[in-house]
Amino acid sequence: MIEGFRGNNKLNLQKNDVGVGYRFSFSISSSITANDGTLPYGTTISSAVVQCVSSLDDGTPISGIVSSTTSGDDYVSVILTHGGKPTGLYYLLFIITLSDLSTMSIDFGRLIIE
Repeated sequence: MIEGFRGNNKLNLQKNDVGVGYRFSFSISSSITANDGTLPYGTTISSAVVQCVSSLDDGTPISGIVSSTTSGDDYVSVILTHGGKPTGLYYLLFIITLSDLSTMSIDFGRLIIE
């Protein structure tokens, strides 16, 4: 079962975690002048790629943690696996293509591997 992400939580992956699902919802702005959503007014998510990185400065993807990604109009779901990675703080980098073909990157810096 895919669990919905709630605002400021941390995601923990422990040694034997395989196929842990999370769904990230992104609100759509309510008008062209409103700044009340993550996605611009009138757009939806067409596709998304999610990468795990150990540093936003480096940005080199770490294989084996993000098993799969699916997306809908206003959400991205990911399946995460521990993958035998060292303990530490990791980042999920969402590269989202919108319905108007523009792209946006959103980083999530609270993935803890134990």
